[in-house]
Amino acid sequence: LGWLAGQWGFYMGLGVRPSPFVSNDALALLLFMMGLPPFMFFVSPIFASLSRRDEYQADAYARSNANAADLVRALLKLYEDNASTLTPDPMYVSFYYSHPPASARIAALGLDAASLAGAVA
Repeated sequence: LGWLAGQWGFYMGLGVRPSPFVSNDALALLLFMMGLPPFMFFVSPIFASLSRRDEYQADAYARSNANAADLVRALLKLYEDNASTLTPDPMYVSFYYSHPPASARIAALGLDAASLAGAVA
């Protein structure tokens, strides 16, 4: 961002004429924050995918060091307490979810959620 503050093309590309005699750092920050969302739309699914991959790895680690059935019960309780859907739309998940849906996490653990659902208090 510091580098962008000194680049005239950054300002001109966004239709703003910077002052040559005054620091433009605040203006650069404002323009950067305004111009960032269109680019993040294309990058956010990549970051969400990496985060979901990490969650699957964490679940596998927890399964190897603890009882998988207890993990599934905890996941179901968490999703119930947060009023989250267990089967969201896959396209929406790929763009916006940083955690995999509970159904996918439970399937990755190799357990049946229906048989454990009654154990959730």
